[in-house]
Amino acid sequence: MTAAKLRAWFLLARPPFHSVGLLPFLAGSVMAVSDGYSWRWPVFLLGAACVCLIMLATYLLGEYYDFPGDSLNANRNPFSGGSGVLQSCQLIPRRHVLVAGYLAGVGAVFLGLALHLAFGIGRPALLLGAVGLVGGMFYSARPFQWAYRSVGEGLIGFCYGWLTVNMGYYIIAGKLTALGTLVCLPVALSITAVILINEFPDLEADAATGKRNLVVLMGLDRAARLYVGLIVGSAASVWLAVWSVAGLTWPWLLGPVLVTSAATLAVRSVARGRHRHPRTVVGIMAATIGLNLLINLYYVVLFSFA
Repeated sequence: MTAAKLRAWFLLARPPFHSVGLLPFLAGSVMAVSDGYSWRWPVFLLGAACVCLIMLATYLLGEYYDFPGDSLNANRNPFSGGSGVLQSCQLIPRRHVLVAGYLAGVGAVFLGLALHLAFGIGRPALLLGAVGLVGGMFYSARPFQWAYRSVGEGLIGFCYGWLTVNMGYYIIAGKLTALGTLVCLPVALSITAVILINEFPDLEADAATGKRNLVVLMGLDRAARLYVGLIVGSAASVWLAVWSVAGLTWPWLLGPVLVTSAATLAVRSVARGRHRHPRTVVGIMAATIGLNLLINLYYVVLFSFA
């Protein structure tokens, strides 16, 4: 395989965006250790690999099934509109991307079974993993195409929020905890905001190809108000989660302050109308994914040392 083809596959796989699944999974596992459970490297690594394969399947199948819309999109940027690999070069046939996406999904199934059979991970983990797999693989893929039916944003919030945090906890602890739902709330709200704002520059291409996501249905300004609500909710729920875990004391107070500051900047950008223009919305997109990563990284630190 040539270096150019390897680079093309790398871009299709979108490794930097795997962080939005791996970090909450890590945060959930660290939370389990903070509750007194023992760290299990083989289990964690297999679980993390399973998360990566589900995300890989999601991204590759998205590249294949979103090809018509991505080809029409004149506003592609690093956060939306696909990688552009299939539109810009002929190194990789589209059908190979389709096959690779489904193979990644099959690989996730085998790793899930290995966790269950070799390490005794309970059946609830298999069920939760199956939910994540179906939610991810069929986000863009037929027959469900969740992203085309106005449920994709909420599904992303659940899968990259509640599911990843609590799966990370479960594989270490062997059970779920009520605290996991509270802790995952700002993660879920912020990742929903990520996918929502990422749809803004794709509005025309999505509408032209029959994609009925929330931005297409609501329009830019109404969707912007929903985005602001998600960002405000993310910041507010971080304060509540940290208060429940460690109390609003120094230095743990620093995390909510940073999150609130980042959220304020994003909201101010929307108030200034920057969401209406494909060029200026990129800054809001970057700030939003940065907010989500900040929350997850803070959780890793919090549960490691609090």
